[in-house]
Amino acid sequence: MVTQTEAFRLLASADRQLVLHELCEEGGDASISELSERIAARRHRLSPDKISDKQVERARVRLVHAHLPKLSEADIINHDVRDNTVVLNEDESVARLFDAADEIDGWPPTDLLEHPARRR
Repeated sequence: MVTQTEAFRLLASADRQLVLHELCEEGGDASISELSERIAARRHRLSPDKISDKQVERARVRLVHAHLPKLSEADIINHDVRDNTVVLNEDESVARLFDAADEIDGWPPTDLLEHPARRR
């Protein structure tokens, strides 16, 4: 089970917070490709149609090599690079992570959560 300290370490990354937020928005699962595009769009504050393939690929590399493994090691998600899938677990570790998130003033990271396509 994730300790409170581990939960805060996991939440220290805006990209990991965005992954968790996107998974919650999508009912608990998404493809790595979808997450990469959404994370890139939000991090660069561009609409998905204006994000370059290079920006999406950089986001995918960060997710696959850094963020998804950390979340997987903590039993927060299951991810399979071959199947291109990410699934949010439903257990005590996830509940504890979201309890810790509730204690953070900047959770969720509202400055990055606005969908760029919805800006006017």
